[in-house]
Amino acid sequence: MKYFLKLGQKTIFKALTVTMLLGAFMVFMGGWACAQEKTVTEQILDILLKNHEITQEQYNDLLKKAEAEKLAEAQKIVEAQKATEAKIAAVPPREKKPTDFNTYWANGLRFTTDDKAFDIHIGGRTQIDFADAEPNTTLTHWSQGKFSKSFSEPQTDGYGEQLRRVRLDIDGTIWNNTEFMTQIEFAPSYSASTVLKSATLSSKTTKGVTTYSLTTATTSLTTGPAVTFADVWLGTKDIPYIGRIRVGQMYEPLSLEQETSDNWTTFMEKSLPVNALVPGRNTGIEMLNTAYDDRMGWMLGYFFQQQAATSSNGVYKDTTGDLFSPHLDATQIVGRVTGLPWYENNGEHLLHVGVGYTHEFRSTSTLSTNAGTLDFKSSPEANMFNPLVDTGNFLAKGVDIVDPEIALVYGPFSVQGEYMWAQVQNIMSTSGTSLGPDHNASFSGWYAYASYFLTGEHRMYNKTASPSDYQATFGRIIPNCNFNPLIGGIGAWEVAFRVSQLDTNDTTAGFNGGVETDYTLGINWYLNPNMMVKMDYVHAAVGSHNSVAAGANTSYGLLPVASSDNIFETRFQIAF
Repeated sequence: MKYFLKLGQKTIFKALTVTMLLGAFMVFMGGWACAQEKTVTEQILDILLKNHEITQEQYNDLLKKAEAEKLAEAQKIVEAQKATEAKIAAVPPREKKPTDFNTYWANGLRFTTDDKAFDIHIGGRTQIDFADAEPNTTLTHWSQGKFSKSFSEPQTDGYGEQLRRVRLDIDGTIWNNTEFMTQIEFAPSYSASTVLKSATLSSKTTKGVTTYSLTTATTSLTTGPAVTFADVWLGTKDIPYIGRIRVGQMYEPLSLEQETSDNWTTFMEKSLPVNALVPGRNTGIEMLNTAYDDRMGWMLGYFFQQQAATSSNGVYKDTTGDLFSPHLDATQIVGRVTGLPWYENNGEHLLHVGVGYTHEFRSTSTLSTNAGTLDFKSSPEANMFNPLVDTGNFLAKGVDIVDPEIALVYGPFSVQGEYMWAQVQNIMSTSGTSLGPDHNASFSGWYAYASYFLTGEHRMYNKTASPSDYQATFGRIIPNCNFNPLIGGIGAWEVAFRVSQLDTNDTTAGFNGGVETDYTLGINWYLNPNMMVKMDYVHAAVGSHNSVAAGANTSYGLLPVASSDNIFETRFQIAF
């Protein structure tokens, strides 16, 4: 302001008067803040210069000083803002609570607290299958009922596709020691439609007039429930001496291949004897634990057999867990013991041995509500095609099944095998007629396979149980390099070969369901830990069967000579 004082009071008074009049005019016109682009000081200087109250040199000098003052004021504002931000930063953040979740991706969406007391996993799987079967002529005629009347005409040839599994998984641990699993299945059991099976054009000539007629035959493919459930259980862990207790619907603890998730099995479908002889999911209670640094494990359970009742469309509903049945007529005690005599480098080298046993309590009641009706059969390791061997339905008082198992992993190379033997007591036909001279029967099966990772990976092993994996099973494959053509990543590649056999014959007891041996060649491509493609070729060789007139499976059709089926199948899968 000292520069203004030099000009004299008269000059300053004139300038202020003009400025006040100008300001009043701008307020009256409503544009005080935005009508002028120049500052008030700049406007005063312009007026003074115009009125020749100051020289051009003075104007330029004062304008520079005014701009400097403006920059100084702006700097003060910036410094004030920084001071405010510093005060805000100095305020301590909200204290993190033990139940605050961290969200991240670990082969699935996870919500986890820092202390792992809460660990929730949301995942799922989608498996899309394509298959084509080419049976020989004899098996084709058998499936068409040419050797037996009133035959059910199973599907043994043709091309098809299906959504094998479409599941949503929600599992995890809460409050440190409470576990749960809920798997919701959205894939239907079958394709629902009525399809044309055959059409025959015939002609007839009467008095020179020819008429034509078309005879058609159709067959119905039923569908299962649109929504069912796989594993649904609740449990607790860290119980002294017991380990874990689980209650709900789950796999019974029997068979290495059965308990391994279908996401991580080497082949598209499990082997013949596992499908036929090993119990599947049922509702019950299970205790399991490990010892010796998780090198030894045991599992023990008591389960209720789901009622083998059917809905109106003829499809079994045993996966919904919503049926009532006389459970005491169909229960089972199951146990499995496993060990790792050799385990190195996080499972890169290991030897797994184990044995499982179950006793199934059954009833010979001929009522349709009997949940314990037995029928040992398996598809030819391709889910879209019907069984080629089958004991047929029969009754019994009890079943004992023994299942020794072994697996070896030596880097990228591995072998695995099991043998299943089932002894059935006090057998009867579904009409109540005793079968066999001693009323007992036995059935058996086995499988063995080898696999090799061309890219150097190895099969991962689950020493302990978790909400998403069963104890003492194989798990997710982690490629050394994910598929990425931009950087040359090819994923993991595995080749495998399996031989499996199921024997449903016991001619002494009146069973001649047949013996089937499957030879399966598989190629697996793991693009990353979540996506894979499986390609299997199955050669199913089945012996002649059903030559026993009074057998339990006389309705399954006579196959007079040995036959075979060739199946090509592919699966596209994502699992997380």
